[in-house]
Amino acid sequence: HLVEANKAIGKFENIMYRLRFLRSLKKKMKQKQEQFPDMPFFPAKWKYNFTFFDDFYTGPFHGFLNANDYWEKAGVLSQLPKISLPCLLVNAEDDSFLSPFCFPNQLAFEMANFHFLKPKWGGHVGFMPVNKNGFLWSEELALHFLTTIHQKGVYSVNKESITKS
Repeated sequence: HLVEANKAIGKFENIMYRLRFLRSLKKKMKQKQEQFPDMPFFPAKWKYNFTFFDDFYTGPFHGFLNANDYWEKAGVLSQLPKISLPCLLVNAEDDSFLSPFCFPNQLAFEMANFHFLKPKWGGHVGFMPVNKNGFLWSEELALHFLTTIHQKGVYSVNKESITKS
């Protein structure tokens, strides 16, 4: 839920990450402006929030009217009910970039092919350290999920259909 995620990342507790990320985006936009001087990549005044960045750059440069149009149309939540193949989503409960609206608990309960795991800890993509075998917890989880799916039946995909054999 991009609208709610934008609110969450705008909170004071995320200021260091937000400023760092937006500074890196500003640097990239300056480089794009040098590459394409006829394109308005860089605004006269810069504000350090994602609403500003998505209003000025992300939305218009990718076919959306503004930040709100981008957030409403590009958000993945509306697409989750269309999932036809087994899918696993992992979001840590303590991810400060996400609000409770961003966790699709109900959809995971209702959908057979959509699996949602919400570990209590992990932050923003900071899932557990490497184990004794050199794998991250998230890597082991993904492998376990794929192995389980494979054991239930092999899925093959082509341009016309998806079949289970």
